[in-house]
Amino acid sequence: QRTEVLAVAIARPILEEYEGMLVEAGYRVGLVMPSTIAALPLCNTTQKGITLFAKSTGSTLAMLLLEQGRVRLVRSLDLTSEEDAFMPALQQTLAFAEDQIGERVQRIVLAGFGDETDGLGQRIERGFGVHCEPLRSRFGPASRENAGVLGLLERYAA
Repeated sequence: QRTEVLAVAIARPILEEYEGMLVEAGYRVGLVMPSTIAALPLCNTTQKGITLFAKSTGSTLAMLLLEQGRVRLVRSLDLTSEEDAFMPALQQTLAFAEDQIGERVQRIVLAGFGDETDGLGQRIERGFGVHCEPLRSRFGPASRENAGVLGLLERYAA
């Protein structure tokens, strides 16, 4: 039997900054999790085939390749220096899936793109022929600000 583990690392000064804000507000910190990882339960990754989850958080773009609940690739890109770097980064990630995993991406789930989500999804579908959909939650619309919290609610709600 094989066990797979997804390990997430964060620099101590950044972790202390996040924890410090909560401690100053009177909370006791038990877990700090990147919002992209916390949002994964909203991606419904039990479907067959490869899903690409793309989440924008301002100038940072996270792209994950998911296969039936397994994380196959995580990319985190700083897009501050390039205005329209999303499409080339997407093309590289789609190519990686085909070349290294041996499968085409079946669908793309978008989060954090706000009012641009629908138009971006249409551009992706036309340009790459891959179905796009926005990240959704049964608890309300998923956005850049709340996708992680909604993912945790999805995971732990009875």
